[in-house]
Amino acid sequence: MEEIAAHRDRRLPGVERQIDILLSDRRVITKELDKELSGASTYRAESREVPQEISARIDELDGMVRNLDQQLLQRAEEKQAIIDEFSAKIARFNEIKPLN
Repeated sequence: MEEIAAHRDRRLPGVERQIDILLSDRRVITKELDKELSGASTYRAESREVPQEISARIDELDGMVRNLDQQLLQRAEEKQAIIDEFSAKIARFNEIKPLN
């Protein structure tokens, strides 16, 4: 059983590192998006048209955040699949062990 747990413990950190990196990227991009949105709201408050460059950047950043959210969801599902896989293997090992 220790070998099963060790294998799980070797696989999980890689996925968790990917999640941490994605979360960090999301924080940075969200901060940049908030800055651009604030700039756009300044134009709107002054009843001025938001420049195309700002609108395009907002759209780009919004797309990046959505993409990161999708990647985070996939990594969370991957992490849960690993946990479930090894929980099932440990349970099966414990079922078989008393038979030996």
